[in-house]
Amino acid sequence: MWTWIFLFLSLTAVVVGAEILVNGSVAIAKKYKISDFIIGATIIGIGTSCPELVVSMVGAIGGNADIAIGNVVGSNICNILLILGATALITPVIITKDNLTFELPYCIALSLLLMLLALNFFSASATALLSRLDGWILLGVFAYYL
Repeated sequence: MWTWIFLFLSLTAVVVGAEILVNGSVAIAKKYKISDFIIGATIIGIGTSCPELVVSMVGAIGGNADIAIGNVVGSNICNILLILGATALITPVIITKDNLTFELPYCIALSLLLMLLALNFFSASATALLSRLDGWILLGVFAYYL
């Protein structure tokens, strides 16, 4: 019973937090004349990824590193198919030229980079894993993106 209560309260907190995050981000964007896309790709993107980061890190620390990979893959699938699909049902989603020429190819390239790192394409290891060096590479690419 308590599990269901905590689940409901947690989901409520996520919805309220998301509303606050979006409203605050829109206010920042308007005040500093920053495009909605930039705000979405940075502040909102990072804010919505924080719970996933915690889940992945707790799973990895607890010896369940598969949770991290499953979380990343599942999240990307949901973001692309569920979120964009549901949004497009409500209102058409305009995909700009910048989205087509930079952001979408960048996402594809990052997926390929992850696959190459996991397969140890750049090292001699026979085990498929992400090393600390791979972690630094991924964080460096993220910093470059920002």
